[in-house]
Amino acid sequence: MNEFNGFPPGDLKFTSIPDLFFSRLLPQIDNLAELKIILHILWLRRRENKQTISLTELQADETLIHSLKTISDEPYKLLSEGLEAALADQILLQVEVENGQDKQRLYLLNSEGGRLMLEKIKNGQTGDPALSL
Repeated sequence: MNEFNGFPPGDLKFTSIPDLFFSRLLPQIDNLAELKIILHILWLRRRENKQTISLTELQADETLIHSLKTISDEPYKLLSEGLEAALADQILLQVEVENGQDKQRLYLLNSEGGRLMLEKIKNGQTGDPALSL
């Protein structure tokens, strides 16, 4: 792993994390993979400006997989376990959609926007034919 030499000078991009995450969720998260996945999803939502993140995107995300490899040599197993923990803790929401012949699993933050998007997906109101049940 490369040594971290500090943040560079100049304009840095920041990712917003709700205060409630620190006061209510962080104290109860005891799974390092779950924590890394949640933080990564918060970062992806901000960076890509979207409510949903697919399982396929997470599995293909080299940064996330590398991060999980620091815990175990089975990062995909950790990804699955961490996502299940985040669902059980109600931090994330999940929905399966059909995209042609393929099924796709999507994850959303359990926020007002995430819950609204989940309802839109379930009702076929996203305007995106790739997100139809």
